[in-house]
Amino acid sequence: MCVLNFTAFIRLFLTKGQAFFQEAAVWKRLEHPNIVPLLGVTVAPLQLVSVRMAGGEILEYIERNPSTDRLSLVGFCSATLNGAPIPSPDF
Repeated sequence: MCVLNFTAFIRLFLTKGQAFFQEAAVWKRLEHPNIVPLLGVTVAPLQLVSVRMAGGEILEYIERNPSTDRLSLVGFCSATLNGAPIPSPDF
């Protein structure tokens, strides 16, 4: 019984978790001043662990500011990742 459960767990882990671990591997290699570093992962449940930014995460910002232009946020993120200076966000 344990072998079957373990086998089923490994099968599920490899299919559903494969994309997760690929994402973690990519994030771990990123080095950019506008990207928080990946500190690690948890496996039960699958979670990516990073430092918490003072302003919170982008989804929290959108919840606090529902009229925010989301396209501007994407442009802001894209521009800063491409080396543009970081303006004071006023969106």
